[in-house]
Amino acid sequence: MCRECGCQVYLEGGRKTALARTVELVRELGVTPENARAFEDGETICGLIGPKLSVEDPEVAEVREIVGFMNRCHAQILGDSHRKGLAAARDVFSKLPAGGSPKEVLKLWHQLEQVSKDLSEEDLASLSDPGMREAIRAVQHIHNDIGRRKKELAQMYGL
Repeated sequence: MCRECGCQVYLEGGRKTALARTVELVRELGVTPENARAFEDGETICGLIGPKLSVEDPEVAEVREIVGFMNRCHAQILGDSHRKGLAAARDVFSKLPAGGSPKEVLKLWHQLEQVSKDLSEEDLASLSDPGMREAIRAVQHIHNDIGRRKKELAQMYGL
């Protein structure tokens, strides 16, 4: 749980509050089992490139702001060359399934991960929409192969 994305408010409200916010975020972002990986890739690329982004380079200001935000949400930071990282981030951000600024989309994605992670099968069973249940399950299990996915992204972008 972090302070940056606002998830604490929903988690402190209890399971019903967390479930309601989860459903709201899945709808707002348009998360499906098929596109959940694209959202997580946005978060993952921030962790991979974060520490190597040049503070002096004005060309990277927007990406640096997004990465900085995500890095404050996550303590673990890895990275490599900022030029490769900049290109990788721009490419990954361009593939985010939801409209809006990448920073806002990733903030909401991060919040969704946090508020949904402790929801039980019983909580999900209370939802009448099977598609919603499957989307939430996809979010809950998105980190199951995160080590492999980090390696794939690093290889794909030469990081």
